[in-house]
Amino acid sequence: MTIATNREHLDFGASEGSRWTGVAKQVIDAAGTTRQLLVGESGALCIFSTVAGQIYNLPLIGADDIGMWFEFAITVSGTSNSYTINTNAANFLSGGIVATSTTPGDEDVFTGDNATDTALTLDADVDGRLGGGMFKLTAVSLTKWTIGGFTVTTPAALDPFS
Repeated sequence: MTIATNREHLDFGASEGSRWTGVAKQVIDAAGTTRQLLVGESGALCIFSTVAGQIYNLPLIGADDIGMWFEFAITVSGTSNSYTINTNAANFLSGGIVATSTTPGDEDVFTGDNATDTALTLDADVDGRLGGGMFKLTAVSLTKWTIGGFTVTTPAALDPFS
């Protein structure tokens, strides 16, 4: 299922807000391949579900695309290759993720640098490819995706941004 790029507005501006019922989120599974995400898929939950690794490429941010977002969930611990999310040369990562260790008290925080980081690469247990992690990326400008969430790591976590 692809969500239309001509998005429907649910709110008419009343102070009471609006109600959104009967909605199901689109779930995308790259199934061990490289998957180019589309602007029209904004709001989808993208899952990492194969031990052999998966790659998601975020769409280029256009003027009408600021505010699009994608959620990611690691449902299976990777054992080879990596779980990767790529932007492109014109878009960078900002924000941060909490690396939650399997050893209590050994947590860390890593952040995108806003200027050179174009990928989140979870290619080892120490940088977050263990099952259970969840994070969200939102396009906040023509050049920037911001990330928030957490990964699950083994002790002595490493920075997954590159």
